Amino acid sequence: MNNFDLMYKYTSCELAKQILADERIRFTQLADLNDPFEHSVDYEWKLESEMTSEERASAGASIEAYRQETLVLSLSANPLNLLMWAHYANNHCGVVLGIDWKAAALEVDSHTHGRVTYSDIRRHHQFVKRLEDRRIVVRPDQAGLFHKGIHWAYEEEFRVILPSGSWQRSQHAELSKPDGTPIYLFPLPTEAVQRVIVGARVGRGKRQELLTILDTKGRRAKATEVAVCEMDPFRHAVFPDQVAWGYTGE
Repeated sequence: MNNFDLMYKYTSCELAKQILADERIRFTQLADLNDPFEHSVDYEWKLESEMTSEERASAGASIEAYRQETLVLSLSANPLNLLMWAHYANNHCGVVLGIDWKAAALEVDSHTHGRVTYSDIRRHHQFVKRLEDRRIVVRPDQAGLFHKGIHWAYEEEFRVILPSGSWQRSQHAELSKPDGTPIYLFPLPTEAVQRVIVGARVGRGKRQELLTILDTKGRRAKATEVAVCEMDPFRHAVFPDQVAWGYTGE
């Protein structure tokens, strides 16, 4: 396996246990991502000035469908980023899962996965277009889904994207948030989780709970690498230490 196959999901300890136990992982709607530029849609200025109120309403419905039906799994190329541990893994009290995303069969086609690029120049990855029959649609530029502002570069993000129309809503809307927004869960096979790295501030009790789940699923027998982050005594850095649990993958 090369480094491009193994990518990392930062998450809380509770969610990590749920992912491992249920063998499912969430793909998030474009509308729910934490960067407002992700789901902004731009009109062609000439088109907008020519729109009727009915056409604007039609465009709005098309935009909202695009935001709700384009799903994103955000991973990172770096499992030891201090800011990522703080921002996405509950202040170092969480877990990083090393996922072989190809083994997980998360890709739909060659245009739905890749590393995110970063720059100060905004890329408008979607816009409204009028067709000859005057229908208003959103025409997404898939490459724009892999572009973010330079401030996010520390994430070293790798994305798997399920475009609208490539998946069946009825098969994956398993849960919902308090506001009724659906939560889409997709299978994550046992063999796809290759590493489990626990945060430096996770107590032994929660570590053992994770080990119990791994034992139940047979992952230890399959040599899943399990480690806990330790703080480097000489640098502002962490490193994964398998000895910390007394676990060697045997």
